[in-house]
Amino acid sequence: MSAAVAKGREPNNSNGSAEMRCPTCGSPLSRPAFEAIMARLDSEEKARVEKVQREAQKAAEKQVRALRASQEEIISQRVASARETLAKEATEIINAEKVKAFAETSRLKQQLADMQRRLQPKPAHLIGEPAEISLHKALVAALPPEDKIKRVGRGVKGADFIITVMHGNPGVPTGKIIIDSKAHARWSNKFALKLKSDQREAGASFGILSSTVMPAGCAELHVQDGVIIANPLRVPALVLLLRQQILDSHRLALTTADRDEKVTGC
Repeated sequence: MSAAVAKGREPNNSNGSAEMRCPTCGSPLSRPAFEAIMARLDSEEKARVEKVQREAQKAAEKQVRALRASQEEIISQRVASARETLAKEATEIINAEKVKAFAETSRLKQQLADMQRRLQPKPAHLIGEPAEISLHKALVAALPPEDKIKRVGRGVKGADFIITVMHGNPGVPTGKIIIDSKAHARWSNKFALKLKSDQREAGASFGILSSTVMPAGCAELHVQDGVIIANPLRVPALVLLLRQQILDSHRLALTTADRDEKVTGC
């Protein structure tokens, strides 16, 4: 017997018999009416329990979905971060391999050029002649027509080219740049020392050594013993920069001289 049924029965006579009473108001009830009420109450209680269970189940499922979504977001972020890291590492590896491949290709090309020179020996002046001609054409194309470019002949002491930078109209010489062209297979420090000596004798502002080979550990552009060593492809642009430096120094000297003349009245 359920607790609700027990609550609905109370003894009311001397022989201990009990009558059915309403569990809510205590009114006497017949057995069928009592059982009907108790069945309804049991049904309502069962429905309430089931409702509570459903709500608890929904809350639990919601928490599980939220937890799964959170975990999926964390996993997604970690995967994206891992992909970014792998992509960056892959790019670095590829770039490093490209640098290595370029260095190896350059080395092999240099070896091939050395072998070709050995197989087809030529006098030094014949080896350097094409390089000088190419450089002369590049200088003529780069410099303004008022500048003077003198190509020194074979057997004449000094650099291969003497450039006189001119200013104004009529042109006034403002400075010199000398250039020596080398197309040797191996570098020698004597190249720079000779050019420095030629620069002093010519009274040039700058000396440029146009060379296909560079000192160990150097590439494209280097300064040694007071002269500039450059790859032949860089020489025309370098000459233009040095030319501008010579002109700026000349203008500054003119301005200073003019100011001093006004101060002294001479």
